[in-house]
Amino acid sequence: MTLRISTAEIEGELRVSRWLELRFLIDEVEMERLFSDLDPFHIFVTSDVVEAGAEEQKKEKFLEAYAEYIQSLKNGLVPDTASFRSYFYNVFSVDLNSLFRMDLGDQLSLVKPRLPVIQMQPHQFEYSKTKESFRSMSLGQNCIVWGIQLAYPQMHQTKDGVVHRVLHSDNYPNNRLFKSLQKWIRRNTVPLTFEVDGKKVSSSLRLGPNCFSWIDKHPQLEANRLSIIRNTP
Repeated sequence: MTLRISTAEIEGELRVSRWLELRFLIDEVEMERLFSDLDPFHIFVTSDVVEAGAEEQKKEKFLEAYAEYIQSLKNGLVPDTASFRSYFYNVFSVDLNSLFRMDLGDQLSLVKPRLPVIQMQPHQFEYSKTKESFRSMSLGQNCIVWGIQLAYPQMHQTKDGVVHRVLHSDNYPNNRLFKSLQKWIRRNTVPLTFEVDGKKVSSSLRLGPNCFSWIDKHPQLEANRLSIIRNTP
């Protein structure tokens, strides 16, 4: 099965809001297990124009790229996020009808969602000393790369103006995928407490247990004088 060809004029703009966000760092083995437990699902590139026929991203290619990302951290190096852009900006969907592709000519396509899908982005955070709190998806110089963010909207407005609560409706195929993802993250990662200038600061940041053996090598933690004080479960 392939994505159907349509246009933005026909499908309309996807109007969604109130995103639920999952932010976590897991190692390559844990990511493989996550994919296996979530299957079947599709990964599509929606951030860039791609060659016709290459709209779906192979899971094996993503896992290879993610393993390189993790290996950089294990080696005490900051991953070159630009080189992972084509892998970390994409969407997950169990349903092909939730997306469509626009034929741009010259064997080029652009994929767009028409119903809520799970959106992936590379995740980074920084610590605000003035507010004594962690801020995700910041763009400052002191940002710390920390795995990925997966997000899913709670509200969806249809073309006729009707607003639906996504997770309370049976009309959204990706509800099941997101709920499975939530359960997996809750069961297989732990929230962290950091020591910052001698103080304990709680966070919503989550880490896979496999990462505890090497996470102290993360070069940006040391540069920002952050240390993890929560023990492995």
